[in-house]
Amino acid sequence: NLELYLQPVWDLSTFESGTLNLHSFEALIRWHHAGKLRSPGYFLRYVDTLGLMPALTDFVVDKAVELSKEWDVKIAVNVPPTMNSDALFALFSRISDENLAVEITENAATGIAEKYLPTSLELIIDDFGTGESNFRRIIDIKDLISTLKLDRSIGETVVSHHFVNVARDLNLKVVFEGAETYEAVKHAHTIGCDLVQGYFTGKPCPVNEAAEIAANPVIRLTP
Repeated sequence: NLELYLQPVWDLSTFESGTLNLHSFEALIRWHHAGKLRSPGYFLRYVDTLGLMPALTDFVVDKAVELSKEWDVKIAVNVPPTMNSDALFALFSRISDENLAVEITENAATGIAEKYLPTSLELIIDDFGTGESNFRRIIDIKDLISTLKLDRSIGETVVSHHFVNVARDLNLKVVFEGAETYEAVKHAHTIGCDLVQGYFTGKPCPVNEAAEIAANPVIRLTP
């Protein structure tokens, strides 16, 4: 009853032309239960309690590896910080040569990156700005990080450009996460974000729909 969903991430460099090019996908998991499609917030805590998180992560990673090869596009997978060190080491070693990126929350990034992340893997800090944001921690592992995903709660505030400027000083790309309107996409471009992700440019979708996006990797923006 588990199904892989993917959400596209788009390159903002062509925003002025009115189009965006596909950059990558984020792999997400959905559960068909009681006639409804359940998001991770509904069931992941039970998966974790039952000790099934490594198996679920393996399911997502296996599908992501398969699709990234078939479509020749990078796919980011979320790695739960509750996985133990042996499971993390095995997972990262297995995907180090694949066209995958690893997403992890800011609070858990430092320990995992320092201990378990091969330098060949691309690390993305998810939901940056929602925890106890600390650029010192980011600076400490900046050589292992490629991208910060700026949470919408920060991205739409007056200080958002300061986050972007610091990220640029560290040679990090910035994703504006949670863009639900054309104005949000425009704002992401204005403050200097490199990439955008959100319902306006593409909701999480099943594999067959994501395949169509991969085959036609350009969208035209309509205000």
